[in-house]
Amino acid sequence: VHDTGAGLPPAPPPPGQGFGLSQVRERLASRHGSAGTLDVQTPSAGGTCACVTFPLRPAP
Repeated sequence: VHDTGAGLPPAPPPPGQGFGLSQVRERLASRHGSAGTLDVQTPSAGGTCACVTFPLRPAP
C-alpha cells in the first residue's frame, strides 16, 4: 500500500515500538514464521509505503 499523504513523522518510533504495527508483525510471525513480514518506509517523494509479505498456501 502506498499513499501520497503527509507520511510518517520525521523521527518515527523504532520498529516494534508502535502498538498497531507491532501487533501486525507478531501476528504474521506467529502464523507464517520468518516468511511473514511487514515493511514500512517513507519514500523520498513523501507519503508512506507499507508492504506485507506472506506465503500463499492452497486452501485445505
